[in-house]
Amino acid sequence: MDEFANNLLKVLRGYKKMGIGSFNLLTYSGPLDKKLNYYSLHIKLFSRPYPKGVYISDTGPMERGYGVWVIDTLPEELADRMRRFFN
Repeated sequence: MDEFANNLLKVLRGYKKMGIGSFNLLTYSGPLDKKLNYYSLHIKLFSRPYPKGVYISDTGPMERGYGVWVIDTLPEELADRMRRFFN
């Protein structure tokens, strides 16, 4: 963990020098439900545009890092809310 933390600190210092103030850190591990003699941990660290004014990204960390879309509104709920505009 010390080596991991030291290397992560180096990357974050490099990001700071480059003016990068926003990033995502994603973790990947081996199965947690099996007894193993080792533990494999991997990360993805990627920069994001620095937020300015009214900032919105067209993708989030789950899509960028894991390839999984996160939808916070069910299509049925959206249809119910939009229906009045079509009647």
